[in-house]
Amino acid sequence: ARKPINLAAAMDAPEVCTPPTDFFVRTELPDGFPPEAAADNWLIRVSDRLGDRQVGVSELQHMHQSDATSVMECSGNGLAFAFGLLSCGQWRGVPIDQVA
Repeated sequence: ARKPINLAAAMDAPEVCTPPTDFFVRTELPDGFPPEAAADNWLIRVSDRLGDRQVGVSELQHMHQSDATSVMECSGNGLAFAFGLLSCGQWRGVPIDQVA
């Protein structure tokens, strides 16, 4: 059986935000991430009390985008300082309240 992929972020990074190349990776997929698929075919589905909505990538690209800086940590991270399963990133995208 293949083992999951675990790539830890460097804990001694000189900057507050983790460079994308150093961001932690944690997946149970034995072969890592699937090959790149055509983004034109991707859909995001949002469900709430008002119903369901699907939005394609091309529609998202025409919506107002915001920037945010946030820390992401692996939910199973019990030894963050030993494994580095947390990273700080700068993100850009459409806020979920615009999609819903």
